[in-house]
Amino acid sequence: GELGFDVELLPSTPTYQLIAGTLTVNGDAVWAGASPGSGQGRLLVEGGTVQINGSTMNTAGSTVDLFIDVKGGDLILNGPALDLAHATDSVQQSSGTWVMDNALTVECDGVIHCTGGDQQVVGQVELRGSGTIRWHDVETDNQSSLQHTGPDELQVSGNWLRAG
Repeated sequence: GELGFDVELLPSTPTYQLIAGTLTVNGDAVWAGASPGSGQGRLLVEGGTVQINGSTMNTAGSTVDLFIDVKGGDLILNGPALDLAHATDSVQQSSGTWVMDNALTVECDGVIHCTGGDQQVVGQVELRGSGTIRWHDVETDNQSSLQHTGPDELQVSGNWLRAG
């Protein structure tokens, strides 16, 4: 199935908040908005585990912002793409674990801002885009690779570890 944040009529803030338990999406997580709709679709990970086995993306021309906030628990992106298509799209993390798994392409034209927690690279991950990326504690294992083709600058406020 698909997890969707769709706004088409009025300004709105559709929100999915996970405090405990598990949410597994065996499909895409999609943010889509059409005029006159506007707002911000919010995926809040405060505990438990969210695993998305598909792309996580905002659509081109969308009038709604993609917003993911990891304050605890685990966010596992196990799909082909994380696409922050607009400058107003963002992923932020203050604690918990964010796992980027499989052959994931991160297209960041928005903001990734991590002030705490762990960011784990498992598999082949590529960073692209013109936005801002600030990670905290980044870990890759011996079987993984992180290819950085954009943005020009990548910030890390904690540790950068190669495990194994």
